[in-house]
Amino acid sequence: MMGCECWNSVAVYGRAAEIKRFRRLCIELPPGSNPRNMQGGWGGCEAEIGFMGILPTGHERTSRFGTTVSATNYREWAPEPGTWSFAFDTRDPFPEDVFEELASLFPALHFHCECIDSMDDYMGFGWFNVPPGGEAFRQDMTVPNDFWTNGGSKQTPAEEAKDLAIAKALAQAAREADRDSRDFLAARHR
Repeated sequence: MMGCECWNSVAVYGRAAEIKRFRRLCIELPPGSNPRNMQGGWGGCEAEIGFMGILPTGHERTSRFGTTVSATNYREWAPEPGTWSFAFDTRDPFPEDVFEELASLFPALHFHCECIDSMDDYMGFGWFNVPPGGEAFRQDMTVPNDFWTNGGSKQTPAEEAKDLAIAKALAQAAREADRDSRDFLAARHR
């Protein structure tokens, strides 16, 4: 039997302008909501996640384009330049089809996603727009019996260290690209 909801988290890596564009085009919140006002991880708001705008040049409309997911308990934060994170709950498993679409529309961004069923029926983690050395997202993994007592890690220590190194490298590359762009623009205006 499936649990009553799935708890999901997403870390997005890329240049600041592209993250901002993704946030503006793909996250719809109720007017006046503050997704950064979290209360212990449970004070989030309703949200629609997915691409709801005009398709970029070069993309043909398919039956999948325009797919969105209704989410509850939506929260977000920006831990450091080059990265932005959000978490949300869904009634169904992690919305892979939505994130496959988003990854195809935002190829310059890398999405590291995690999920766990509220009744521990399954869990998942991995990447969309998989960076070198990363593993593609999947959510067919068994939740270990000691998951909640061993710190709640979905990966082995070696896998976790590998993903952390990949994430740090992606964030650093994004910061450097943003800095180089600012330096170039400043030099043009001298």
